Amino acid sequence: MAFDNFDNLKASLISWSRRADMSTFIGDAVTICESHIYTGAGGLRTRAMETEVIQVVNTKSIAFPSSCLEIRNISIEIDGSYCRMIKGTIQTTPDNPDITGAPSTYAITSLIEFNVLPDKDYNVKIEYYQRPAPLSDDEPTNSTLDSYPTVYFYGSMAAVYEYAGELEMITYWGNMFKAAVHDANIEEYRLGLGSLPTIININGGVP
Repeated sequence: MAFDNFDNLKASLISWSRRADMSTFIGDAVTICESHIYTGAGGLRTRAMETEVIQVVNTKSIAFPSSCLEIRNISIEIDGSYCRMIKGTIQTTPDNPDITGAPSTYAITSLIEFNVLPDKDYNVKIEYYQRPAPLSDDEPTNSTLDSYPTVYFYGSMAAVYEYAGELEMITYWGNMFKAAVHDANIEEYRLGLGSLPTIININGGVP
């Protein structure tokens, strides 16, 4: 059975685990899987998750965009053009209300913090990875399940056996899950770069 939507994924998990008695838990297993897909240093990042938002900024710090997993770039509009800001640390964004101007540096804390208090309203473009909507009856699929269904399947199987307390099977399916996420990230990197150009050796000089 293909795990191409929420219901089919749950049915496959029950079938593969041979644990029909866990049918009421299967939805929770998928949720547990989702809590691990995008987190940590090797969390899944795909091109489908790339998005951007433009907002007006007039304060020294702003909240993260909706469902933000990771900031990619931040740019500020100056004289009609967007200029990329430099990512710094909290030390480069001192909390001094007397310093105002066009922000040029930002730091990531529990907020997005700028190096100076904006002296007026600025349009700021935030490019980031957005967490796909979690699977549910109302959201039967998402970009991750569409492109990398085994990530969901392996991670959910690990959660099923975690619930059952079968350590050996947790390890097996957990390793399969990590490998699937790793391979998906490599594939996304390859697709993002495109094919490498073919190098042709030509004998002789240029006339």
